[in-house]
Amino acid sequence: MSEIVYFNKDITKNTFGIIAVVCNCQGSMHKGLINQFRKKYPIIQEACQNEIRYKSLNELLGEILPIKINNSFYIVLMFAQSANEPNKINTNVKALESALNKSLEFCTYKNLPLLIPKIGCGLNGLSWSLTVEPIIKKLFLDFDIPIEVYSI
Repeated sequence: MSEIVYFNKDITKNTFGIIAVVCNCQGSMHKGLINQFRKKYPIIQEACQNEIRYKSLNELLGEILPIKINNSFYIVLMFAQSANEPNKINTNVKALESALNKSLEFCTYKNLPLLIPKIGCGLNGLSWSLTVEPIIKKLFLDFDIPIEVYSI
């Protein structure tokens, strides 16, 4: 079985594997880590807008959108926020768990490691140790792929 490895590095510098980041269902990408990826890979914004154009909130929550950068590098948008309101927890925990599970399935299919920031814990207000990390550890048991967690 693989393991979960923690890094104190900038995840945006990676160019191999599958980076999964939380995205809101409105496609707003002007804050936080998603903004850094949008600036570095403009295709992300266009792909997200195309995905959300004809789907309802209920159709999007818990889904993922893999975006191919090259054959060994993808950015996966995890739709786990219905809104992006300041000073409020905007991440839907059930949607996050569903999207993480789908991201792990995608990693298995592509045979690439999953790289994640401490998702949902910056501007979104979730607790890493109390909420997000236990979900990842639970889901991880069903998959045999490496998971890298980044703090910047």
